[in-house]
Amino acid sequence: MKSLKSLFLLSSSMLVLAACGGNSASNSSATGLSSSVTPSSESVSNKTTEVSSSEEEKEATLLAAYGACSYNFMSAYPGYTFKQLTFLTQSVEIYDDNTYALTLTSKMLSGSLSFDPQNNGDTTSAQEVVDRGQSLTRYYGSYTAKDEEGLITLDLAKPTSGYFLSTGNLAGGAGSYVGAPAIEALSILVDAETYSFDYAQLATIADETLAMPEGVKNYLAGTFSFMSAYPGYTFKQVSGATQHVELLADNTYVLTVTAKHLSGDLAFDPENTGNQEAVCNDRGAMMSVYKGTYTSSIEEGLDTVELSVPTGGYVLGVGNLTAGAGYYTGEEMTLLTAGVEIVADTENNSFDFAELK
Repeated sequence: MKSLKSLFLLSSSMLVLAACGGNSASNSSATGLSSSVTPSSESVSNKTTEVSSSEEEKEATLLAAYGACSYNFMSAYPGYTFKQLTFLTQSVEIYDDNTYALTLTSKMLSGSLSFDPQNNGDTTSAQEVVDRGQSLTRYYGSYTAKDEEGLITLDLAKPTSGYFLSTGNLAGGAGSYVGAPAIEALSILVDAETYSFDYAQLATIADETLAMPEGVKNYLAGTFSFMSAYPGYTFKQVSGATQHVELLADNTYVLTVTAKHLSGDLAFDPENTGNQEAVCNDRGAMMSVYKGTYTSSIEEGLDTVELSVPTGGYVLGVGNLTAGAGYYTGEEMTLLTAGVEIVADTENNSFDFAELK
């Protein structure tokens, strides 16, 4: 029989590399507004980064990526039977021109959330799990960093541009793509050895919205998976995942796949809102980034996008995914062996979660 660890890593890989059954995050808001990060000395890859709508595109070298993750459970008990589980991730990319890209993802599920170990493969009924969509927020700005004995203090200046993207049932079936709410500058403490930081809360600025970067198209998809080692083990795991496709004006793309994992009893009692540690073990998150070129053809509101076989990218793992240690592959990651076609709804900025090979 496979070991428990093998079963877990297999399920993680399956969620990242293939579309899993189902559809829609730590103790922060369901919009995903929280964050943290740090830099590394490794040179990873080049990326065209647009810092703001008023600045020219610039070629910058990615120095490092850092991540955090969390989840949130809420219940309307006793007034209502409504329950919601949200998977959250945060990542920060640091570039050699002293700019950063801070990304927050959120994947939502609601329903009875009855993850029966004998019901593996049939957790998508309306009575059990309802997909509530996903959201992504991205901020661009400048940073300074100070490394002291493996702890990096990363000071992120107030972002100069950013956007908020949501798709799926989150907005009643319709997507949203708008300027991100402005946030205050923030400081993050990163563990350089594990490439991780504590999930951070962002302080929004009332009635201020950031300018959106120009020359970029963004599409978002999401899904969830449930797996059980029953009857050999009592192990159960639920994962929420997103896929984000960023299409740049120079015909290059960035495909980012995030997967956040929880295991345990997964008995989300509506009366147990404040003590989910009793039913969940946080199993960390994985973020896989792929880069290449693309072609695009829009017809009747549908954008058929052909993503080439990736030529670069990285994988970032944070949290308990690797027994408490994080990892960052840089350019040494295993790339996809085939290109990917997505068909995106240009009105809702959404597409079906894609199978990756």
